[in-house]
Amino acid sequence: MLLGNKNLHFFHLLNTRTMSNTDKTDTITAFFNFVDKDKDGFVTKTEIEEAMAVDLNNDNTISENEKVIAGQQWLNTNFSLQDLDKDSKLTLQELLSFNNAL
Repeated sequence: MLLGNKNLHFFHLLNTRTMSNTDKTDTITAFFNFVDKDKDGFVTKTEIEEAMAVDLNNDNTISENEKVIAGQQWLNTNFSLQDLDKDSKLTLQELLSFNNAL
């Protein structure tokens, strides 16, 4: 499955500051379920990179470089902040806890 720009809307939705608590929880849960491709209950940096991948040169393939370019800024800024137990994986609870603190 080719991932691309259409999938970035999940990441834009994570700006939950103006949402009600119910909407915030629903949005974060949908994001988590979307990104957790192997359904192991954790989101890894690799899963986030793949979900954020963008076909930057419109060649209908997404290279490793395109995955890294698209996901690197978000990962560098947010992943370690949200990984509360520092195990290099995010749980739904970690995402919810972090976003509720904002």
